Amino acid sequence: MNTSRYTEPQILAILRQAEGGMPVAELCRDHGMSNASFYKWRAKYGGMAEPALAGLDMLCVPTIPTFYTVQDLTDDPVRPNSNFGTY
Repeated sequence: MNTSRYTEPQILAILRQAEGGMPVAELCRDHGMSNASFYKWRAKYGGMAEPALAGLDMLCVPTIPTFYTVQDLTDDPVRPNSNFGTY
């Protein structure tokens, strides 16, 4: 997945400028981004303040794919296992 060119505090600053009355087209042109990016950010971060952003990372918890069983995860990784294919 590509990383964002803008950090979350920068995105919030851009959204605050738009709330202040700056036209979206001009804002996007000044910051070198598309209108679609602006509206996507507004849908995701709209109404969010800086302190609320700290808790956002806690929501992104990596999960184990559901097709693995406990036995598959506890097997010796050096020994080939038929469930994982060949090494």
